[in-house]
Amino acid sequence: MDPGIRIVGADCGKCVVNILDKEICPNVVRDNLAIEVKEKITLAIEKAAHQYIADKLADDKELQTAVQRLIDRNYPCNNPYYLMDSV
Repeated sequence: MDPGIRIVGADCGKCVVNILDKEICPNVVRDNLAIEVKEKITLAIEKAAHQYIADKLADDKELQTAVQRLIDRNYPCNNPYYLMDSV
């Protein structure tokens, strides 16, 4: 996963998506996902990556706030594939 937005000074590292667990819904291994489901999954992964970066910017509150605003503005809060702080 490669977020389309680069943030100077922030290293997002690697992003791993578990697609092998049969309990995960939807099964992203399938190649017949509806386009709207693929888009929601992509947005959920991008949001998670950007949120990870924002969370790691604790030493730079100004940049952290800017990244959080970007997340809040660009990613829907009702995406069923994005689970925030629930795991």
